Amino acid sequence: MSTKTNSNSKTILDMLSLYFKSFPKLLAVNVIFSIPFALFAALLLLARAFSDIHPAIMFMMLLFSYPFYGCITLVTREIVSKQTSQINILHVFMKSLKENYLKFVIQGGLLCLVATASFFSALLYLQMAATNPLFYALLVVSILISLYFMFVFFYLPVMTVSFDVKAKHLYKNSALMALFEVKNNVKAFLCILVLVLIFATILINVTNYYLFLGLLLVFMVLILPSSMSFFANWCILDKMVALMTKDEKPSAAKEAAVADNGPEEENTDIKQTLQAKGVSLEGDPDEFIFYGGKMIKRSVLIKQLEEENS
Repeated sequence: MSTKTNSNSKTILDMLSLYFKSFPKLLAVNVIFSIPFALFAALLLLARAFSDIHPAIMFMMLLFSYPFYGCITLVTREIVSKQTSQINILHVFMKSLKENYLKFVIQGGLLCLVATASFFSALLYLQMAATNPLFYALLVVSILISLYFMFVFFYLPVMTVSFDVKAKHLYKNSALMALFEVKNNVKAFLCILVLVLIFATILINVTNYYLFLGLLLVFMVLILPSSMSFFANWCILDKMVALMTKDEKPSAAKEAAVADNGPEEENTDIKQTLQAKGVSLEGDPDEFIFYGGKMIKRSVLIKQLEEENS
C-alpha cells in the first residue's frame, strides 16, 4: 500500500486535484452506500406509520449502516494510497463488506454510544449554563472530548481495513494517534469543516422548502460520506502507515522467532505460497507486510499458513 508521494510533498492542490478527479467514483460509492441506508430508512418510516419509533430502532439503524461506511473507507484508502481513481469500486466495496462486517458492527455500536453521550451531555451543560455560567467550562470540556472521539474514528475505520491485527491493538493505536497526531487530525477536521460550511452557505440561501430538503439529502447521502472519508485518509494515512510499520528494536522474543524460523527449517510450501504473492519469508518477524489486501505481521502470516498446511 505504497503511496506515490510522501506526506511532506503533498499539497492542498494535490488533494483537491485527486478529489475532483475521483469525484465520479466517490459519488458512485455513495450511491452504493445509499441503497442499504435507504432500506433502513424505509423500515424506519414503516415502523413510524404503525407506532412511535423507539430510540433503540434509531440505534440499530446506525449500528447496521456503519459497516457500509467501512466499505467507503476502503475505497477512499485505495484512491488516496494509489493516487488514482482507476479502481473497481464494487469489487472493493464487497470485499470490505465480506471481510469486516462484524468488526464494523461493533464499531458502529461504539459510535452510537459515543455520539449519544456527546449530544446529551453538551445539551445538558448548555441548558444548565443558562442559570450558571460555570457550566460553560464543562460544555467546552464535553466538546473537546467529542472532538477527540471524532479523531479516533478517523483512524479506526481505515486501520481496520488496512491492518490484520487484534481488535485491542486497533482501538489502542487509534486512541493514541487521535491524541498525539494533533497536526494531521486538525487538518482532516478543517477539511471536513470547510466542506460542511460551503454546503451550509448554499443551503441558508435556499428559500424553497422542498429544494432545501432535496439539497440537504444530496449532501448528507451522496456527497458527505465518501468526501469525509477521503479528506480524513488524505491527511492521516501516510503517517498512520509509517507509525504502524516502523522498525522496532529486536526483543528477546523476536530474536527467538528469527532463530526458530531459520532458513534450514522453513516450510517449502509456505515459502512457495509467499513467493507467489511477492512476499519474502526472510526479514523481521514483527515487520508488517502487505498480503491479501491488508497489512499483517510476517510472523503472524507464517503462523497462519503453517496452521492451514498442517
